[in-house]
Amino acid sequence: ETASLTKFKYSPQNKLLVKFCSREEWEELWESVEESERRSKTNIFRKEFESSGAKSIENDYLGKSDEIIEDLKNKVKEYTSKNSKIHYFVKELTVYLNNDNMPKDVTIVDTPGLDDVVEYRSNITKKYIKRANAVIVCVDATNLRKDEYLTITKVFENVGDDKYKVMILGTKIDEKNNPKENWEKQSKEWKKYLEDNYNDENLLKNNIIGV
Repeated sequence: ETASLTKFKYSPQNKLLVKFCSREEWEELWESVEESERRSKTNIFRKEFESSGAKSIENDYLGKSDEIIEDLKNKVKEYTSKNSKIHYFVKELTVYLNNDNMPKDVTIVDTPGLDDVVEYRSNITKKYIKRANAVIVCVDATNLRKDEYLTITKVFENVGDDKYKVMILGTKIDEKNNPKENWEKQSKEWKKYLEDNYNDENLLKNNIIGV
């Protein structure tokens, strides 16, 4: 349910850096909301925003200076969850982790979805996909639903010729009765659907991985 762009980096100290939307960025977002409403004839984002109570704290967070927080566990959810009214005003977060599993020269970016009702937010994700060294799409290994397939297709549309960057992870294969055999069967099916996207036998073989 990622609502705010979230980066993860190694650091000797655990901390959270929060960047908030400026007034100008907020106005751009609402222009995108209005355009989305005209195009789709729905006002989902507006209804969610109004019912969340976020309007009452708008002046507290728009244009607010960057904030550094050391209480990670409680604050990350508060700033990133779609169920939190603060998330509307968060531009991006960087989570610094003192964890030996974090590579020191890599930034991991968790992005909002490409199917956001507000194009302004989807466009932020599209920009990251274009400039990333690798794009990892996590899909439940049990099946490849239509909406997940469409997400994968949109990812390929935004990487241009750099098809090698896209890695599809079939997650939770350990929940199957016979993980190895079932995943082999499932991945063959996925390859049928994705061969036109990769257009390369080696990429099709190496970039679809069960985990």
